[in-house]
Amino acid sequence: MPSSADGKWLRVSLCVSAAAIAGTFLCGKLLAQAVERSDWSIELVDPKVLRVCADPHNMPFSTDRGEGFENKLAELLADKLGKGLSYSWYPQAPGFVRNTLAAHKCDVIMGIPQGDDLVQVTNPYYRTAYALVFKQGHGLGGVDTLGDPRLKNKHIGIVAGTPPGNNMVANGLMANAKPYPLVIDTRVDSSAAAMMHDLATGEIDAGILWGRAVCRSGVEARAQSHHSGEPARHQQAAAELRRAATR
Repeated sequence: MPSSADGKWLRVSLCVSAAAIAGTFLCGKLLAQAVERSDWSIELVDPKVLRVCADPHNMPFSTDRGEGFENKLAELLADKLGKGLSYSWYPQAPGFVRNTLAAHKCDVIMGIPQGDDLVQVTNPYYRTAYALVFKQGHGLGGVDTLGDPRLKNKHIGIVAGTPPGNNMVANGLMANAKPYPLVIDTRVDSSAAAMMHDLATGEIDAGILWGRAVCRSGVEARAQSHHSGEPARHQQAAAELRRAATR
């Protein structure tokens, strides 16, 4: 006859065995259902879903309402791959790559500047230009290059670290330039909006912005030529992380 202690161990053993059997049965049932239903997945990372990391408030690139052109590209890519689409949202601020792609929260970032060595990239899929922006009737009509002498001594807005900065230096326009930050938290700030506000109030005489950002403003914009060799901005889709991100 088993002792009281032996009886407790027996009951515990039976409970553990029953739990193990129940767990095995449940897993087996789910596996059978997944096999029967081809639209189900039992993977920790669902292979039937394209996971995209993007900024939720960064028009014209992306929004959490799917309004940006990168949202449309993601939808097209997912459709071509025969997959669903999901997003991990994070502002385009310091740590974007580190907290998204590097953290394995997604499979792809839809757009990143050419030459970014934090990620492995595809071939560039589009090229675009910057624009010189100014108000009508202020003596800058017809200006289409930063070498125009009418820009001398003008207060010109420029987003720090962008390609037109090199052209401004070459034409001696940096002394009176007003810089705007390149990396911001788009949930609370916008360099393009700040530049447009300063242009409207007369704090600056002109501004240089990426073309698509200019299209969202109500002021006159003239496409800037690149005669002095300033490169147009390149964008290219990132496929996967190349090395550990530090940004």
